[in-house]
Amino acid sequence: AAVHRAGREAPGTVYRCWPEAEHGRLPRYPSPEIAVADLTAFALQAACWGDPEARDLALLDAPPAGAMGAARGTLRAIGALDESGRATRRGEALSRLGVHPRLARALLDGAAEVGARAAAEAVALLSDEPPRDYGDDLAAALRRAQRGQDAYASRWRTEARRLERAVRDAEARPAEGGRQDSPSPVLTAEPGGATRVGRAGVRAPESAAPQGDRPWPTSSSAAERSHAGQRHATQEGAV
Repeated sequence: AAVHRAGREAPGTVYRCWPEAEHGRLPRYPSPEIAVADLTAFALQAACWGDPEARDLALLDAPPAGAMGAARGTLRAIGALDESGRATRRGEALSRLGVHPRLARALLDGAAEVGARAAAEAVALLSDEPPRDYGDDLAAALRRAQRGQDAYASRWRTEARRLERAVRDAEARPAEGGRQDSPSPVLTAEPGGATRVGRAGVRAPESAAPQGDRPWPTSSSAAERSHAGQRHATQEGAV
């Protein structure tokens, strides 16, 4: 693109705002998406098709082994894959929701905590990042989307309704293996502004705190960092 897009309209001068040495190191062609994308959803779909390694798919480019390994690790952690890499009944249910597996897990588990509509609204907000002018406060962004008449709010409402129908359909199906022993964390505000992650009493950063007294299902890294920090502190204390 740095070479072939010049001069399309008329003769002129091209100014490249990077060093010539860097220009010489640019790849001739962009990397295929499969080489740089998050493959978690792809790995889950492949497992549901009965091909966890995606070896039998006629792909132009094979998925990177490292990215597939990381994706399978994520899926095992949320109960979507068993130890052999096959999709669990839970994983099959997550694959039908049409969002990233982490968000699908938050949707199903969150619906049990706060109801299908509230969980669907939260996941719809997380799956499609709000415009910058909505701000960084997710609770405020959610309220604005609920009241808004802009294009994002309209798109958000459509997705929230779709997700609510999807989670109700999932609830109406025969048992999908039940909830896992380690469900996704739920952020709950505590007196004084602290935040509890799940029921184990782990404290999350203040920036992760939900607004008000309503619990929020979370698939964010904030809860994971809190769990990791607690494990690290426990290990140091044991030493």
